[in-house]
Amino acid sequence: MSQFNLTTTTSDGTTHLTTQANLTLSAKNPNKKVIFYYEPMSIIVSSNQVTISSGSFTNFTNSPDTIFIIHTTTGLNFQLLDGDESNSLKSDLKKKNGIPLQIVVDTMVGVKMEKLKTKKIGIRVKCDGIHGSVQKAKIPALANTSDAKCKGSSIGTGGESNPDSGPLVGGQGVAVHQQPQDLPNLPMEPGQYPEPGAAKLRD
Repeated sequence: MSQFNLTTTTSDGTTHLTTQANLTLSAKNPNKKVIFYYEPMSIIVSSNQVTISSGSFTNFTNSPDTIFIIHTTTGLNFQLLDGDESNSLKSDLKKKNGIPLQIVVDTMVGVKMEKLKTKKIGIRVKCDGIHGSVQKAKIPALANTSDAKCKGSSIGTGGESNPDSGPLVGGQGVAVHQQPQDLPNLPMEPGQYPEPGAAKLRD
């Protein structure tokens, strides 16, 4: 994380949070004939259900047998916290192994193979087991992703933006490959499905 400022105003006791985190995500497509096309992504980083950073990334197409690298910046600008949220973060800041983080990526994804094209489905990827450190001086702090685990799920079809699973993967980023059951009515030969993946994060 390149910025993490938790400030309390003495006059009224209110606490505000300002943050910035640089994320690198990757979307892997190991198929040789299948194209994945993504709608814009929303990204939320939280600690014990307290949102500490949020951002987005534009739509993109993941061509066959490629890895698409996503670089984006998330943050909050003087976000007002309630008492419980403030106390939770202050407690986490004292932990030796860093702030526990969860990353949630939501988007819509469609699949195309030759002339066949599926409807877009909502996907959500949740990554836990990540511990972030607050920067010292002007040096950005790297997150510890050695215990990171990601799970994907899917909901909805059509164009509505109510996501939940999918084909994101991590090479120092967030990631999960598309699961076979998430590709409705798409005739593929054995070995054509992307394999489940794991995710990592780098702040």
